[in-house]
Amino acid sequence: MNVYERIRKTLDHEEPDRVPTFTQSAEPEFISKYIKNYGRDSGSFFLTRQLKIARHVGFDSMWMHIGAAINNPFRIKPSIPDEYKPKDKSISYSKEGHLWKKSSDGRIWYYGGLLKTPELIETWAEFIRESPKLPNFYYRTVKWYWDYGIKKRLLPIPTLGAPFYFSWAAIGLDRLAYIMRKYPNSLHKLMDAWTTATVEDQILLFEKGVDMVFICDDHAQKERPMISLKQFEEFVYPYYKRLADNANKYDAKLILHTDGNIEQEIPLIIKAGIHAIEPLEYEAGMRVGTVKQKYGDTIAIIGNVPASDALSVGTVEDTIRITKECIHDGAPGGGYILGTGADLLGSIQPQNLKAMIETARKYGSYPIS
Repeated sequence: MNVYERIRKTLDHEEPDRVPTFTQSAEPEFISKYIKNYGRDSGSFFLTRQLKIARHVGFDSMWMHIGAAINNPFRIKPSIPDEYKPKDKSISYSKEGHLWKKSSDGRIWYYGGLLKTPELIETWAEFIRESPKLPNFYYRTVKWYWDYGIKKRLLPIPTLGAPFYFSWAAIGLDRLAYIMRKYPNSLHKLMDAWTTATVEDQILLFEKGVDMVFICDDHAQKERPMISLKQFEEFVYPYYKRLADNANKYDAKLILHTDGNIEQEIPLIIKAGIHAIEPLEYEAGMRVGTVKQKYGDTIAIIGNVPASDALSVGTVEDTIRITKECIHDGAPGGGYILGTGADLLGSIQPQNLKAMIETARKYGSYPIS
């Protein structure tokens, strides 16, 4: 069974040959640390440095960020009235309407939202709606990467779209509740524009045979969701349903990534038709056994091995124990992909990550005992 078949069978709630494994992105500090400990993948694998490391570790799948939507380099951002332009010259704004600030070490960090008024929000919604697609060869290239990755035993799953994250990050958490209350129609226009752009991009992949995509749409904190269930049902659920309905038309799988504790939202996520949730953040109180017991027949689960806990500050024995627990609680009957509960953080110990993969290979063969 190849990596594609293993993951697709799992997302269909069937038992493959063994429990698949998945990870998000790899931070540069982890890559350097891993190479120092174990060397690099010296094969002819053409993909990125991150994907090479993921294959060398032994993962079955990993994110592949492909951008798309309004990331067309020829699309000029809307002009901004002077009173809303950042006074600090080190702060710039992106095509998503997010403010970014460069730190002294050259890294770019999210700094806040630019769209503080309904007028700016609606201007940006129109900009997104009118943005041209990238050339068709761009999406053909993604499919080529997909096919080649399967041959090389690592499925690169595209990340594409983030309707709510793009929207709240453009408005800013300091203004989001106010906009929801006073100008809900403006927020709906922005959500609709992002969802439409995401659907159009996903169709271009689905038509080429790429049948799994992520939306990386963070909307939860460690203890609870960022917004109330009522707000989630009004401002997020309809757009998730549109995305899931579109995926179903192409027999494709839509996977939702959001960090934090989303336990309250899972019923609405399932109702919308999302096929899988990731990363089920352990440090936020999420547990694969609980979610599997309540919802395992209706949504697939990815992740739950604690990245900043066991993998970073625990021992090899800690990692083995918690990996076995995840397999025991999540794997029977299919519908579970073992994964890190976050990126491959710079703090993760390479020997712990190796232990996680080796434990999955040793104890994750079906039938699970």
